[in-house]
Amino acid sequence: MIRVVGIVCLCITANVAIGAEPYVKLSNRSSGTLITCPDGKVRVLTCAHGLDKAGATISVKFKNASWHEATVARIDFDRDLALIEVEHWPATRTPGIAKTCPESGDAHVIGWGKDILANRPTKILGYVTTTVAYKEKNLDPDKRRRLVRVDSVGRLGDSGGALVVKGQLVGVIISGDDKDAYAVPAEQIQEFLEE
Repeated sequence: MIRVVGIVCLCITANVAIGAEPYVKLSNRSSGTLITCPDGKVRVLTCAHGLDKAGATISVKFKNASWHEATVARIDFDRDLALIEVEHWPATRTPGIAKTCPESGDAHVIGWGKDILANRPTKILGYVTTTVAYKEKNLDPDKRRRLVRVDSVGRLGDSGGALVVKGQLVGVIISGDDKDAYAVPAEQIQEFLEE
């Protein structure tokens, strides 16, 4: 069982205030989610495309706090997911990770786009199989990925942010443009965390 113990760089839903202590941003300008992994360790779940390799150092900043050094614990460039190990984190009550992402309905995109913590209402538009063009060297731009498409403008800094439905994390934002954003769905997050 995976239990989320905090959201990093993002606000979760109306159930959790944006100003709560667990919200941080990453020094690579990404967002993330503080979770308890199956091994019991607390780590930040984020996107892989802004990171170099496992073992690399990165800084995380909790809301209203200073920067803390952290380590990239694991990267999956095929799924565009990563875990970052942090030494200290604020205690907080947060939602769990859903087993699946719904194919439609109301949701929230929560992240640090444009360096401003935001909880933006959106609609899930369904699953798509698509390529995502990345400038980063570690991801294959021709690889087709099954992603969730949401009706939300993608903002610089939202990558790694949460897609939330009814208080549960259902996706991790990895891409966006001036019309839509795309997220890795909950079922791929569950697979990643259980490997």
